[in-house]
Amino acid sequence: GFVVRQGMESSDNFRFVRLWWEIPAENGKWKPYSKGGWFGPHWRDMDVVVNWGTNGEEVKEFSGSIYGTWTKQITNSDLYGVAALCYPASRVEFSPRILPQGCVVGCKGPIVAMRESPTRDHSAYFALLAVMSSSAFRALINLTITSGDTTMRHSYRERAVSAVPIPSLNSVNADTINLTRLVVDRLRELESSSETCRSFLQVRSVEWRGRLAKEIRDLRDRADNLVSNLYGFRGPQYVALERTGYDDLVEISEPSPEDFPAFALACVFGRWDIRYAKGERPTPDLPDPFAPLPVCPPGMLQGDDGLPLTAEAGRQLRSEGRYPLEVAWDGILVDDPEHPRDLERSVDTAFAALWGDRADAMEHEACALLGVPTLGEWFRRPAGFFADHLKRYSKSRRQAPIYWPLSSPNGLYTVWLYYHRLTADTLFTVLRDYLTPKLEFEERRAIQFRQEAGNTPSPAQRRDIAEAEELVEDLRAFKAELERAAPLFRPNLNDGVIINYAPLWRMIGLPKWRKDCQAIWNELAKGDYDWAHLAMHLWPERVVPKCATDRSLAIAHGLESVFWQEDPEKPGKWITRKVTDQELRGLISERTSAAVKAAVESLIGATSNEGTSRRGRKGAKA
Repeated sequence: GFVVRQGMESSDNFRFVRLWWEIPAENGKWKPYSKGGWFGPHWRDMDVVVNWGTNGEEVKEFSGSIYGTWTKQITNSDLYGVAALCYPASRVEFSPRILPQGCVVGCKGPIVAMRESPTRDHSAYFALLAVMSSSAFRALINLTITSGDTTMRHSYRERAVSAVPIPSLNSVNADTINLTRLVVDRLRELESSSETCRSFLQVRSVEWRGRLAKEIRDLRDRADNLVSNLYGFRGPQYVALERTGYDDLVEISEPSPEDFPAFALACVFGRWDIRYAKGERPTPDLPDPFAPLPVCPPGMLQGDDGLPLTAEAGRQLRSEGRYPLEVAWDGILVDDPEHPRDLERSVDTAFAALWGDRADAMEHEACALLGVPTLGEWFRRPAGFFADHLKRYSKSRRQAPIYWPLSSPNGLYTVWLYYHRLTADTLFTVLRDYLTPKLEFEERRAIQFRQEAGNTPSPAQRRDIAEAEELVEDLRAFKAELERAAPLFRPNLNDGVIINYAPLWRMIGLPKWRKDCQAIWNELAKGDYDWAHLAMHLWPERVVPKCATDRSLAIAHGLESVFWQEDPEKPGKWITRKVTDQELRGLISERTSAAVKAAVESLIGATSNEGTSRRGRKGAKA
C-alpha cells in the first residue's frame, strides 16, 4: 500500500537552496526540502528550504536548460506536498522520519507515501514508521545493500527499501503505535530547546535536556523490541541485531555554555519572545507532526498575524508595559560602553529580565564556562561568540550567521547587525546615529588629552594620547569603509546570508569568514551569481541582457514577461520577445545608479586590508 520515490535535484543548490532562517518569514516561494541530511529516526527538523515559487517555475526552467527537459532531474513532483515518511538516502544509517505536509521531496531524501489517502490520525504511517525505524528492518536492508559490494553501504535506493519485507501493519499493536507517537512528540520537545530548529521555544537546562533525551531512548528501545518480536527476533537473536545508539540526540540534547548569552542577545534583537522563558506565557501545544511546518518557530516574538513582530508594534507593546525588555528594533548594537545600545549592557539587561536576582550568578557561571572575565570580552573576540555562532548556523554546506559583527581595521570598534532587520538604510543609520557621533566624541577627547598634557606629558599621558589617537584613526578608517559600502548595500534575504554579507568582507574580523565572503564577492563581480538580486542592483548592464537569453534569470528578476512569451504553436514552450536596443537601454537605465557605480568601483579598486592588524580591544572596557 506504499510507494518509495525519490524527488528533485536542484542542479544548483547554492542558487536554489537555503537554510530556513535565511529567508524572509513571509516568503511564499521557499518550501521545506527533504534534501537528505543526517541520522535521525522518527523525527528530525528540516534545516533547508528550496525555491519552489510558482510550482518550481525557476528551478524547472534552469534544469530544463541544462538537461533538455526538467523532468530528468525533477521527478515525481505529483508527490510534493503530501504528508508521508522520508529518509536520508546516503552517508548515514537508515533512519526514516515524518515528512510534514507542504514539503518538496529531494533526490537524496526519498519519500515513502501511501497509495491512498491516509486516515486523519495517520495511524498507518505511525505503524510503518515504527517498523522502518526498528533495528530489525535496518539489519535486513543493510544485508541487502551490502551484499557483494561493501562500498554500497549507507546508500539506500528506493528499490532496496521497497524490497525489505515487513510484517502486516495490522499486526502492529496500539502500544507500539503510541510509543512511536510519544517518541516523535518528545523529539520535537527536545528540539524546542535548540535555536536552529523550527520548533524552538526557549533555552533549557542541562538537567531538562538530559532527562528528556533519556526518556526518548527508553521509548525507542521499547518500541524497537516490540517490532523486532513481530519479525521473530527474540532473546539472543534480538541482542545480536546491530542497534543504533541514537547519536542524533547528542546535537540537540547537550547544551553549550554559549546557549544562554546567545539567547539573551537574540531577545535584545527581538528575535525570541523572552516571556516564554520568564514563564509569563504558557507553553503552546505541539501541532500535529504531519501538519505543515510553522512559518515562525513558536518562540519567535510574533504579532497577531503569526509573523515576526514589527518595530512599530513592538514599541507599542513596550510602551503599554506588556513587554519586559527594551529591543533594538533597528537591528543595531555597538561595542561601546558609553553608548546606551552597548551590546554588553544590553545583554546584561536581558539577563536581569530573565533571572532577576540570579542574573549575576548566571552571568558569572556563563563566563566561567566560556573562560572569559566578562560576556563583553566573549562577544568582542572574533574567535569567541561569532566563531561559535557561525559554526552553529552552518548546515547542509551553507554558512548563514544572522548576527553580523562589522569591525574597524584594528578591531577597536564593532557594530553588530541583525540580519532580519537589515534594510538599504542600515549602514547609513550606523554612520549617522552611531559611528559619526562616536568619532566626533573621540576626536574631542584626543584633543583634550593633548591640551591637558601640554609640552611635557607624563608617561601615562603619552600612553593615553597614543591610545586615543589610535582609536580616532581606526574609527576614521572604519567610517571610510562604511561610506564606501553603504550605497551598494541593498539586502534581499532571498539571496541568502553570504551573498548579502559579501560586500562587507573588508569589515569582517574572523579570518575564515572574511576569506569566504571575499571569495563570494569576487565571484559576484565576475558574474557567477547573476541570479542574485544584489547582482542586478550592482551590475544591471550585465544582468539585464542575460535575462533576454536565459529565461530562468528573467524569472528570478521579474523580467519574464518583458523578454519571453509562450510559443503559440507549441504550448508549454517559450520563445523570446523582440526587444529593441532602446528598450534594453531603458531597462538598464532604470536600474542604474551613479552612486552605486562609484561605490562598486571604489570597493573593487580598494587595496586589501589583509596586512593590517585586526586585534581585539585592550581590556574589558578600553
